[in-house]
Amino acid sequence: MRQLAIAFSTPLAPSETFIRAHIERLAPGYTVGLAVGVEDQGFPEIPFVLLNGGRQNHSYFVRKIFGAATLLRTGSRRSLSKSSENEAVKLLRRRGVATILAEYGPVGCAVRHIAERSGARLFVHFHGFDASSLLKDRRVAREYRKLFSECAGVVVPSGFLGGNLEAAGCPQDKIHLVASGVDLRKFVQPDVRPEGKKFLAVGRMVEKKAPEVTLRAFSEVATRHADAELLMVGDGPLLGRCRQAAGELGLNRQVHFVGVQSHEKVRKAMQEANVFVQHSVTASDGDTEGLPVAILEAMASGLPVVSTWHSGIPEAVEDGVTGFLVAEGDWIAMGRAMLSLMEHPGRAQNMGQAGRNRVVGQFSSEISISRLRSVLMDCQSP
Repeated sequence: MRQLAIAFSTPLAPSETFIRAHIERLAPGYTVGLAVGVEDQGFPEIPFVLLNGGRQNHSYFVRKIFGAATLLRTGSRRSLSKSSENEAVKLLRRRGVATILAEYGPVGCAVRHIAERSGARLFVHFHGFDASSLLKDRRVAREYRKLFSECAGVVVPSGFLGGNLEAAGCPQDKIHLVASGVDLRKFVQPDVRPEGKKFLAVGRMVEKKAPEVTLRAFSEVATRHADAELLMVGDGPLLGRCRQAAGELGLNRQVHFVGVQSHEKVRKAMQEANVFVQHSVTASDGDTEGLPVAILEAMASGLPVVSTWHSGIPEAVEDGVTGFLVAEGDWIAMGRAMLSLMEHPGRAQNMGQAGRNRVVGQFSSEISISRLRSVLMDCQSP
């Protein structure tokens, strides 16, 4: 494939492993970076330009997108400092870059003028909030319509998000479904899973992950089985409330909050757990999941999954086959599903194996990278 540029906001979040995978695996040796922000993380493996902001004032809308440290206003020709934009255009022309892949909709808006000036075709990879809650902002909707008309295509991890973008004005023939992928060399099914009653939740402590609902569901299990445990991996604004809720529910000895963990420790936790749980919901501002990678990683590790009928999750988790899905907010049904898997370990094992098989067949990183590469190549100019 010809030279590829990947545009992303910096600093990268710990959960954004997919961006690193795209940098490393989509076009090895033929990739440059457009790092949108003010923090130079350093990507010595690829040439890159740090795209920083101009001097204009920046709205809450932008700070929400890129974080307080970022100085961009999405969609404006003055979003980026002129010098960094010129540097990016020079890099793309010098390298003969034919395609830009922008990670997240707002990043696509920020670099669309660079794509236009350099002659590169722009693809925008949407992931979740950028194709859900942001669509409620009329300014975003307006900028997205410009983006849809100018870009070569958009990529979504689930049909649910694709439907959102189509409703927002994106032509159907520009939407490409490429599900997230899991590295099957790292997430493997153990030869022998330890016996026990260990539940695992991995994710940021934010509204759309509904960690308090997961706690309430677990309390249904804990009141009947004093030896059941729930390990909650992740940090965020709701961590304090979750600790308080665990105390109020009498779960301090059975629930363990361990904060953000390395990818290696997450993999180890998935090897040692018996059931993976995640109660995803639509947040009050409309924010939704795409297709949570943690769920796919758990399935790859041979864990049955208890989750919700939310966004792209049903596109991966087959209710009654690889786990159970419950309605958003229904902690009673979630608790019953957790109890069922704990009290029928044979069924849990069969569901975990079915989940592993499903990921191997449809959601491996090799499949995801191959599909994304095909989208970028098939739509390239000759």
